[in-house]
Amino acid sequence: MNSEMRHIGWLMGSMLMLLVTACSSDSADDTRQEQQEEWEDARIELRGVTRAGTTDSGMGDIHVFLQDDYGTYEGAFKYHNETATHYWRAQNLKVKPGTHNFWLYGYMPAIEGITGEVLGQRQIKLSGIQPISPEDICIVTGVRVHETSALPLRGTFEFEYKNSDYNDVTVLNLLLEHMLGHVDFKFKIGSRYSQLRKIKVKSLTIKTTSKSSISATINLPANTEDVVTISYTAEGTDQTYTTTLLNTTTPVELTTTGVSVSSGINVAVGTGLSENFILESQYEVYDLKNNLLSTRTASNNLSGALPVMGQKKEVVLTVEPTYLYQLSDDDLNNPEVTIQ
Repeated sequence: MNSEMRHIGWLMGSMLMLLVTACSSDSADDTRQEQQEEWEDARIELRGVTRAGTTDSGMGDIHVFLQDDYGTYEGAFKYHNETATHYWRAQNLKVKPGTHNFWLYGYMPAIEGITGEVLGQRQIKLSGIQPISPEDICIVTGVRVHETSALPLRGTFEFEYKNSDYNDVTVLNLLLEHMLGHVDFKFKIGSRYSQLRKIKVKSLTIKTTSKSSISATINLPANTEDVVTISYTAEGTDQTYTTTLLNTTTPVELTTTGVSVSSGINVAVGTGLSENFILESQYEVYDLKNNLLSTRTASNNLSGALPVMGQKKEVVLTVEPTYLYQLSDDDLNNPEVTIQ
């Protein structure tokens, strides 16, 4: 009998402990829920966004991080265009009520595949970057409360936020700077060679071999004179990234002054990347009567001709034979492409 009583007592004690644990868990969940309910949707809008010294609009969503004494909040500024009025509005950003100061960091555009995190004041990390990208990735380097003619101050990330008790929206201006370099390609035919042949470009691709995972630790400026520094980390196995810049059934005929054959591409250049960028161009050789004589493919290493971070650069390539004075058909019909 005593054994049975002890067994019943043990069961009752276990059930009581489970009940207490469940109540405790429920209480913690309730507390977290109450804390969440105390937060509010951030009432923030962007009216002005300046990129690389030029006012831009239509740039898409901006991924942002807000920091205050309570922690870091992650969300986006959603781009809106209504009757030619451009603005961005905070989305999925919940903050603790009250008037207090925030630090704002971010990058643009907010696209799938790129993720970010705040490592500390003036330092963020982006992952999922490709060495060749059609996207013009930019980072926030200045924040300022909106005034009629006030531009954001480079190196300033702090601003005062007013909660909804004031029934007002905190309006900001942002300064963004290009994280990658942008390169445009211009092809031309040599002036002497143009008197003997026509050249038409059919396709253009750029490729590089790099690691499968590339991240960038970005140190943001502390004042207007400081520069943005980026440290790349490449991990995983090597793979080839290829981007088609031109592929047309109507080849582009070259002139002696040059023709831009694509809208260009953005490239990441820096420590940790192979920087072995290759441009492959396919072009056709015609005589002056427009008879197709040959189709050629040229390969040019671009590593020494690429722009640096934030720079836009035009790379000019010239098509002409190596030994024009020989005037042999083999030479004329197989011209080289050289970087000017």
